Amino acid sequence: MNKIISTCQADNWFFIHESNEDFNIFRVAVWATYYDGTTGGLVSVVSDDGKSLTPPPNVKGTYIHWDEMDEKQKGLAEKLGKITIDNLKKR
Repeated sequence: MNKIISTCQADNWFFIHESNEDFNIFRVAVWATYYDGTTGGLVSVVSDDGKSLTPPPNVKGTYIHWDEMDEKQKGLAEKLGKITIDNLKKR
């Protein structure tokens, strides 16, 4: 098992992947560094036992910062991530 050895904030970062000719977007909560030296984002999900942090789905996707998104991606991030532009600007 690859153990997490440290985490840090992932302000305004998202994981994005194509899904049925559209995009699916997950807000990255923290960056995790693992014992083997790899780093990846952890996203918040609701599991059977409550909320938890987990790596994004095992699909072809990429991490993207809010400032790199186009308007369509930002709109989906606001909708799917339940975020507001005002909250992002405060950081």
